[in-house]
Amino acid sequence: MKKPNHLKPRHIFALLILFCINLQSVNAQHETIVSEKWKSTEGTQNFFYQSVTRIDPFSNVYIAGATINGLGKYDILLAKYSPDGTLIWVYQHDEGHGGNDVATAIYLDQNQNVYVTGSSYQGQADSNMIITLKVDFNGVFDWSELYSGSSPGMAGGVGISGDNQGHIYVCGTVFNGIDYDLTSIKYSTSGSFYWAKKIDNGGKNDIGHRIIYNEDNNGPTVSGITIDFPAWSYMVLNYDSDGEIVDDYISDPNQIDIDKLTDITRDNSGNFYLTGGMPSQNHGYSFFTIKLNRYLNVLWTASWEAPGSDYNMPNTIRVDPAGNVVVGGFSNFPGQGKSFALVKYNSSGQKQWDRHFKDGGDAEITALLIDQSSIIVTGISNNNYRTVKYDSIGEYTWSIEYAGQGIDKPSGVAIDNAGKIVVSGQSATASPGEYSYVTVMYDELIHPSVFINGSDSLPLFAANEIIVKFDPSIVKLPKINTRGAQFFDLYDILDSSFVDNMSLQTGIDFASQKAIKIFPEMTSTDTTTTSRLGNSIKIPEFWSVFRITLPPNTNIGPVLTALNNKNLRSGFFPQIRYAEPSWALKLTSTPNDEHYEDKQLGLFYNPNYPQYEYAHINAEPAWALGAVGDPKTKVGVFDTGINFRHEDFRIDPNAQFSPNLFDYTQIRAGRDYTKPGFPVSSFAGQPDNHGHGTPVAGIIGAVRNNEIGVAGVAGGDYEHSTGVSLYDMNCLALQLRLTDVSAAYYAGVIDYKLDIMNHSWCVSFNFNPTMYSFTDTSLNLLKDMVRFASENEILQVYARGNVVGDTISYPSSFYPDWQTGDDWVLSVGGSGNDGEKNFFSSYGRQLDVIGPFTPELHYTTHRSVSNNEYQVFGGTSGAAPMVSGVAALLMGYHRGPLAPEDIERLIKYSATDKDVPGYDINTGWGLLNAGAAIELIKYPDYRVVHYDVEPNLSSHEGTDFFIDTLVADYGVHAMGPITLN
Repeated sequence: MKKPNHLKPRHIFALLILFCINLQSVNAQHETIVSEKWKSTEGTQNFFYQSVTRIDPFSNVYIAGATINGLGKYDILLAKYSPDGTLIWVYQHDEGHGGNDVATAIYLDQNQNVYVTGSSYQGQADSNMIITLKVDFNGVFDWSELYSGSSPGMAGGVGISGDNQGHIYVCGTVFNGIDYDLTSIKYSTSGSFYWAKKIDNGGKNDIGHRIIYNEDNNGPTVSGITIDFPAWSYMVLNYDSDGEIVDDYISDPNQIDIDKLTDITRDNSGNFYLTGGMPSQNHGYSFFTIKLNRYLNVLWTASWEAPGSDYNMPNTIRVDPAGNVVVGGFSNFPGQGKSFALVKYNSSGQKQWDRHFKDGGDAEITALLIDQSSIIVTGISNNNYRTVKYDSIGEYTWSIEYAGQGIDKPSGVAIDNAGKIVVSGQSATASPGEYSYVTVMYDELIHPSVFINGSDSLPLFAANEIIVKFDPSIVKLPKINTRGAQFFDLYDILDSSFVDNMSLQTGIDFASQKAIKIFPEMTSTDTTTTSRLGNSIKIPEFWSVFRITLPPNTNIGPVLTALNNKNLRSGFFPQIRYAEPSWALKLTSTPNDEHYEDKQLGLFYNPNYPQYEYAHINAEPAWALGAVGDPKTKVGVFDTGINFRHEDFRIDPNAQFSPNLFDYTQIRAGRDYTKPGFPVSSFAGQPDNHGHGTPVAGIIGAVRNNEIGVAGVAGGDYEHSTGVSLYDMNCLALQLRLTDVSAAYYAGVIDYKLDIMNHSWCVSFNFNPTMYSFTDTSLNLLKDMVRFASENEILQVYARGNVVGDTISYPSSFYPDWQTGDDWVLSVGGSGNDGEKNFFSSYGRQLDVIGPFTPELHYTTHRSVSNNEYQVFGGTSGAAPMVSGVAALLMGYHRGPLAPEDIERLIKYSATDKDVPGYDINTGWGLLNAGAAIELIKYPDYRVVHYDVEPNLSSHEGTDFFIDTLVADYGVHAMGPITLN
């Protein structure tokens, strides 16, 4: 929105690109995207009963568990899925005694025959037997065998293995009439019984745990636990082929006193690793992990608990080929609940790192695996499956959620030879008290990050992908509406003949390329939203916009020309609405606070520094009137991330700070949109790897009057208000992709209902001479997102840029809405130490106001992991958050909601005029003036009111700003001048 009579005609420009200029791999060499490939549901249970999963060399997936039969009892359930999720067969086994039959372990032989062990009821109370059964590769039942020993009682199998010589080995536990014995059994693959061996350690309960075939003794190695309550020991027995013990070992119970044993694993050298909970010296429980050699002598122990937690419990442990140990479980923080907890030790038991992950409700790791240099964990989070991948040094790679109809709890994770990940567990159905097994397969796409550089040697757009919006009517919805599905073969979402025609017209084999979602959480059912001011707004069909991958070294110019061909006979219109480059972005880079008086000279005038007398934004009068920032005002920082642990974002510096929550900071929420699914609060290290977002956030909302650090423009006054709520919209990784910003934009509107968006970045065109020309129609996705936020009445503040001259940069240069004449964004340029335009600031092209540009006018929060450092900052990246801060003061101070147009007008009318009188291309309406802006709505003298018809001015006694309105298709937009009566 501009003052009247200053609207400029729509500008069409030519952007020229040379496609033979150099390629640049920007820092990270690739991005990894995870996608749900398929999901399947089998069986019915009336309580949580875990399934077990195996994958064969051909990537077929097998699950084993139990399902309710027609009599209300449990049968063993087996199912086999193809690599694409097609159910090949399902087998349900009832041993025929009118009771429950359940599977606990599964083994596949080299011919993909399936062997299962578990427990089978035998017709009388507390009478169960170890059951072993075989189903061939076609799902046809072959045989079953039962074993219980000489005394009736509870018995069950827990482990099963085999050799390549036609033998199957089972271990379990049977009741001997007094206590329980660890039992090992050998069968032939045709079901012939060879032998059974029991271990009875004299009045103790001996419980089977695991069995594997050991080539060294041509027989099984069996492990288990012997319990003499409260003491217990771990035992290992090596049998030969005849069932004779070759050697056996038992640990010293005084050396492995884990109070709550939860998991055991073994490495390829025969060492054993045990983990569980031990009472903490401080409170609750801590992780306790033990490494034993093959003779069960203790090699090392390790204890760990999360700072600030009151209870920690591991659930699973795995070891990699180098002997590094990874333990997963949960940590509980008082009043905040559980979070994923993951700890890695080296082969000597020294902790390498720990990580937490929490995304809302309670979270707990239930299973993990190590694949080469990666660690994949799964667990329950917000009552859904949550699967997270880390690299070997604990850096986050991706996260994905599966949400069923109720509580979802995964129990296992596996990986096939192609790297596809299978998560299995249970999910509540729509029927109360009923559950089913749900198996989900995830696939990864490794996509190189390669960019074309401009004449300034900075990335312009991706070299190996384009953005395409398809007409929604031609997009297949089933795949698109799967929220976990993030990339597709084009045949999956478009008619094959249409894809083939794309290939024919462009010379690109699109059948072998991928379509990547830009808006990960959106489906075709997301149609309307409620704006910040309560209006119902139609959501554009963004779900039909995709990143389309291209082969290496593709010249994208001819491809875009062909796809944008609107000839009704030979072109793709209207099936393709637009195709454009995947653009890269550029960063535009009296309180008692410790550094306020001498280092924040862009906020106020300090007579000790007369050279900056005209450079400040006059913030102190605004604060004096009570405009200090309100927590109800939500400001999104669309940037490189925020170090939310910084001391000057902490509302209560003495509060116990949780390592994985925002509870005591100005930053109230946030996500990393460059790594979909990852809450930025779960960063263990540096949440702001670039160091741009943290200083921007500090300028807007660092806590004021807390006797440390710096004063944010809208950082509260510490006594009456904690200041604005900041939202970390981390969307500018080192790749700086427009598509990541678009996903963050959508979330800012739909999920967070932001009031203000701060954008200290731009799309700037610095092209070399040409082979191909673009017009402003090549920015459709960006334009759609900016308009969508504008329709939802969110104020968008954009830095104009730091390139000398009247340089094109977007969205700060977007022209007014053709329907309403209203600006979509507030464009901010830079002022120097004299308050006039800074030489290095871009100007013109819809510039609205200027703010402090030079580094000596800014002192703000630093990203450092020490969490107590500060820095100078500058450019229009520093000027824009000054404007966002003042906008937040206006929103928090005015009694009643203000539209974005109101905020823009107040800021423009109150600006200190610079350069020539009135509006000019160098300084817009002038230098930001916070005090004058608040004076315009000073309570109770003034207020802003909106009318759909011309008001009766005589009845208002000269105390109101009158803003005429125009009702348009997309909501109510303020129009016309403010009249001061």
